[in-house]
Amino acid sequence: MAFPQSFSGYQRITSSGVIGTSGNPLIFYGYSLHSGGTVSSGTFFFNGTSTSGGTVFQNDPSNAAINADKMVTLPVGVTFPSGCYVSFDGNATAVTVFYTEAF
Repeated sequence: MAFPQSFSGYQRITSSGVIGTSGNPLIFYGYSLHSGGTVSSGTFFFNGTSTSGGTVFQNDPSNAAINADKMVTLPVGVTFPSGCYVSFDGNATAVTVFYTEAF
C-alpha cells in the first residue's frame, strides 16, 4: 500500500504515545528500542490514538540488553489505518519508529 501524498521519516519518543499526526494512517517499517539500566521488553504498537485500539504489532520475544539499542526491521510495512500509538515498559528510555504517514 502506498499513500498518494505522504511523509516518510522517523520519530523518537521517550514515553508511550502517538507516532506522527494523531489519527493519520501510517505504514510502520521498524523501530529501535533503547534500554536503560535494566533489560527492557514489551513494546506494543496499537491502531489508533491509545491502547484501546487493537494491537497491530508486538516486538519479538527477545529483549534489548541493558544500556543498549535493539533494532527491529520488517520485510514488509505494517499498516495502521487509524494512526499508531506505541506503548513500552518503564525500562526503555526511548523508542525510535520508522514510518510513512499519509496527509
